[in-house]
Amino acid sequence: GEVMTAKWSEIGSDNIWRLSSQKTKNGRQQIVPLSEGALAILEDIKQFPEPDDYIFKTARSPHIKHRTLQNATARLANNAKIANFTPHDLRRTAATLLRKTGTRTETLKKILNHSAGSVTDIYDHYNEAAEKRLALEALGRHLEGITADKGLLRAVA
Repeated sequence: GEVMTAKWSEIGSDNIWRLSSQKTKNGRQQIVPLSEGALAILEDIKQFPEPDDYIFKTARSPHIKHRTLQNATARLANNAKIANFTPHDLRRTAATLLRKTGTRTETLKKILNHSAGSVTDIYDHYNEAAEKRLALEALGRHLEGITADKGLLRAVA
């Protein structure tokens, strides 16, 4: 939901996507350092400027709706003959790949905007922006390696 309603105004000149506490499911502000791959995709989208602030939109809506994403995912899963696939599976896969590329569990939790569930969270306000950036860059390189010979990453964008 956060990606579907992403806005250009949420992305700073430092290439960090800042989500307000009102936008996140857990009610906590989130910062997402954007990888070079993500920035390249956003640059491609900027070639088709629209009058509003939403990044991802459809012909009938200012931003992608949940139902639109579900329908597209169902078509892709059906064509690929993958059973029981949902958009949330991409989040799970990204988390698994982040750990595979060496991301610490604490950093992964910050990327996913999860609470560690301890009293320490009350005191620890360090956002791990540098660590998140390194992890997301590593994930981007890993995905590029998987998809480079097939041209898949650009085809999805």
